[in-house]
Amino acid sequence: MEPTLLLIESEPMRAHRLRDALSRAGFDLRLISDPEAAMAAAQAIRPSKILIDGSSREVDAPAMVRRFAAAGQGAEIFVIASGGDAIACYENGAAAVFPSSDSQTALSALAARIARPGPGVDRDGQVLDLQRIKGMLEDERFITVNQVLDNISLIIEQISDEVEGGVKYFTQMPYFVSVHDRNQNVIIANAAYRKLLGNKIGRKSWEIYRGPWADPGDCPVGKTLQTEQVQEIRAVVKYRSGLRVPVIVHTAPIYSNDGSLELVLEVSAGTRDVRRLSKELRRSQQRYQQLFNAVPCYVAVVNRDLRITAVNRPFREDFGDHTGRRFFQIFEQPPGPGVDPISRTLDDARPHEAEMALHKSDGRRYNALVWTSPITTAAGKLLQILVMFVDITQIRQLKDNLSYLGLMMGTIAHGIKGVLTGLNGGLYLIESACRRQHPEKVEEGIAISRQMMQRMEQVVFNILYYTKKRSLTLETVEADPFAADLAGEFEPKIDGTDISFRVELNALGASLEADATMLRAALTNILENAVDACAADTAKKSHRIVFRVEQHDGQIRFDIQDDGQGMDIETRKKLFDLFYSTKGSKGTGLGMFIADKIIRQHGGIIRVDSEPGKGTRFTVDLPRRIPDVLKQYRTDQIRDFEL
Repeated sequence: MEPTLLLIESEPMRAHRLRDALSRAGFDLRLISDPEAAMAAAQAIRPSKILIDGSSREVDAPAMVRRFAAAGQGAEIFVIASGGDAIACYENGAAAVFPSSDSQTALSALAARIARPGPGVDRDGQVLDLQRIKGMLEDERFITVNQVLDNISLIIEQISDEVEGGVKYFTQMPYFVSVHDRNQNVIIANAAYRKLLGNKIGRKSWEIYRGPWADPGDCPVGKTLQTEQVQEIRAVVKYRSGLRVPVIVHTAPIYSNDGSLELVLEVSAGTRDVRRLSKELRRSQQRYQQLFNAVPCYVAVVNRDLRITAVNRPFREDFGDHTGRRFFQIFEQPPGPGVDPISRTLDDARPHEAEMALHKSDGRRYNALVWTSPITTAAGKLLQILVMFVDITQIRQLKDNLSYLGLMMGTIAHGIKGVLTGLNGGLYLIESACRRQHPEKVEEGIAISRQMMQRMEQVVFNILYYTKKRSLTLETVEADPFAADLAGEFEPKIDGTDISFRVELNALGASLEADATMLRAALTNILENAVDACAADTAKKSHRIVFRVEQHDGQIRFDIQDDGQGMDIETRKKLFDLFYSTKGSKGTGLGMFIADKIIRQHGGIIRVDSEPGKGTRFTVDLPRRIPDVLKQYRTDQIRDFEL
């Protein structure tokens, strides 16, 4: 069963850190944020251990320890406190007192100490006193070591800030670390100190210095003893070889449990070494940057949060300098967890590659081959990810165009073959009728031939439209007259059929901005689709097509409705796909695709309502003025564009 620990902590962030450390140590943790409610909670929970964070101003740690001890519940009491409060907590019955620290090392050590079983008590109480003394000594040692570690970290950080390159220097730089007592005696020093400055253990702190710093009051340790503050001094030391070397010196005080300064930590590094390594680093960075920018692809470096920390010149020129932003704020992240190589490298710290579609926020789409490589420490910990990618959009477009070309040639060949077959039938009918002197059959043959020629003209127009790159030739078009002219051109195509054609002109003088030729072609394609749908419906003897134009919500609406065979859901989904046709050899699969492109290039939209056996309704809504953003696009540029 996990031991129960009552944590009294009023600060949420510290409570979160302590909870993590103590939970890992195996405690059943109960958190109390209100110190006033702590005593009642302890009586209800009956914990085996209590931890009080006395570093907060809201908590009177010595008084709280005294109350818990007087209650006689038998729980071990631990306190986070410093200075006079730490001593008072010991006197009031605390089992151990720890200094305040947020470092992971200190919190883990604190949790491990609390997790140890409490001391036993013999009949005379002697063991408890002995264990109490040993515990105090151990806690004192823990406090000192923890302060040394914290101060070393602080000083290294400060020295790192002195030069470009930071902590990376400390794997190459001879830096000197030593600890001094209040009498300015060196009590411990690292190997670099002893090797270059000599074995000064037991000697005075100022003996390694030359010049004004070779004085008890002016040496760095002496100044820290006087001010009890961290010091930064540029001084000169003398090596064992006699060489005098300028150094950057940082000193920090180390306090005892009662708050008095007991030791001084001194860390220094040679400024010549700093300058040498700075120069080498700059040269290395210049060579690295030249190589980084010369790579013939896009390169970005992202951290574990996927924020960009560096980009090369091609990336910066084509996408901008987005340093500091998340990679997937610039490019949309593919749907699904871990599907892109960047996320996969983040998960397993291994190289990956894949083809990705990168969508920029401005709507542009890139097909890219993406390679990722982890940047790790010597121990294998992932620090950053190197992302390299090549834009293969044009290659993909070429491949698509070649595929479309092959498909188009086959489709057009079938379409032309159907037209030629119909034309051949019409000519045969004319020839046969002439021999037999049947004038009515001659007229029928001429009508068939004319219909086939019109169909051939439409096929040629669609092919030219699809292959030619052109922009809109805009003019002001009166809606009702335009629709009337279109209906007049279209009506002869259904002469002699069982299809009635009704035109309703309700635009009431409204006009729109349009390319009249292209818009006429788009609407003609839809009308011909309605005729084909009626012709394919053999279940009815007669059919009807209604062509209507009107104003609707500030737009011009063209409505084409038929009662032909209708379409199912799958057909509606593919209706505007390139080369999709339900007419076999009679269709090219270009008509509705091109109609959709023309309408979208005008800033409009086509809606289709259809039901098998009941007919189809096409609703085309067009703005009266085309948005400026669309006027710059050619017909070949709106294949995947939607407003």
